[in-house]
Amino acid sequence: MPYKDETIRKEFHKKYNAIHYANNKHKWKLNSLQKQKKLEYLKVYRKNNKRKLNFLNRLNQARKKQACPKWANLQKIKEIYVNCPKGYQVDHIIPITNKNVCGLHVENNLQYLTKLENMRKKNKFILN
Repeated sequence: MPYKDETIRKEFHKKYNAIHYANNKHKWKLNSLQKQKKLEYLKVYRKNNKRKLNFLNRLNQARKKQACPKWANLQKIKEIYVNCPKGYQVDHIIPITNKNVCGLHVENNLQYLTKLENMRKKNKFILN
């Protein structure tokens, strides 16, 4: 039913929500507790699975840029990210986005670099 006056509609919904909350407080509190537990679980999960989440984030970014071909071995790429030594980062040898060249998100294009080396390299393509 459309309201002629917007203030009447707002007032109606305000009263309705107050009555609904009063009648269902236990559900609201339960939902709040469930959300809190879920957030705590996610916090612990993220802390314990940083490498796996890093792999999934990079894969998603590569797919958005259409840099991950269908023939890419995702299992090997995942292993590279999961087995990354402490203090190192996974780097693309040929950058995915560069003004001169575009690499692919495949296992042959990944290497381990220290954080400092990776920051120095930035988005450059360096031939050895």
